[in-house]
Amino acid sequence: MKKIGFLLATILFSTITSSFSQTSTHQYINSLNPKINVSFVVHKLESPTSGIARLSTKITPSASLIKIPILTAFLEKVEQGTLSMDDIHIIQEDEIVGGAGELQHHGSNQSVTLGFLAAEMIRTSDNTATNILINYLGMPWINQRIQDYGLQQTSLNRLMMDFQAIEEGKQNYTSAMDLVLLLEAVWNGEILNDESKVIFLNLLQNCEDKSLIAEAVPTYTSYNKTGTLDYVRGDAAILQSGNQTLIMSIIVEGFDELEHAEEIIRNIATQLEKEIRQ
Repeated sequence: MKKIGFLLATILFSTITSSFSQTSTHQYINSLNPKINVSFVVHKLESPTSGIARLSTKITPSASLIKIPILTAFLEKVEQGTLSMDDIHIIQEDEIVGGAGELQHHGSNQSVTLGFLAAEMIRTSDNTATNILINYLGMPWINQRIQDYGLQQTSLNRLMMDFQAIEEGKQNYTSAMDLVLLLEAVWNGEILNDESKVIFLNLLQNCEDKSLIAEAVPTYTSYNKTGTLDYVRGDAAILQSGNQTLIMSIIVEGFDELEHAEEIIRNIATQLEKEIRQ
């Protein structure tokens, strides 16, 4: 993953040498309540050394953003032939969890394919589907692949809706930079083959939550995944319009109202898109 590491260095260098302190994004963030933490990265692929970032490597609870590397790891297993999109799984009662997703409402003994589970993990952020895929892949293997990708702030440490693990202090983590690096690596064909990349992009394009970055920049096709906890709201997206491709990730913490966090993400996404085009 030397190429990914190089990208990290170039984005950070360009950010340090840019006049970010003079941008409207910086001014907007300074106007927010100081307890609100915002981390983000945007990178324009057509200009390898261009990027704007803030607290880009800050380790944050991932919420459902962790489902992006889980999807990548799953598709690698499909490429290897270890698993198939068409493999059948019968959902067991003890596999059903609450939170996001529709599978929980259909009860046990459902017959579904692993491909369907992967699609639901992204489309509705289905927690039951996610946990089943984690169990197929194995948490240690997923974390090994995360390390192999060169993602330094990302780790999967518990299943979705595992309240006992949460009480024990176990959490899933990521950073705005890691999410951008992973999305860019997939887009550039550094991780998945062409067939898997098409599946990956189709699934992210079908993510139902287009209320954040995608809504802020509607002229772009958005391949994204969002994440939500009571204390974290985030979005990571590949944005494509004509011959321009942006990779953007924004994570907000420390807010009082979820709606305010979502407004912050949309405002920052709008400003970043303008600034990165200049």
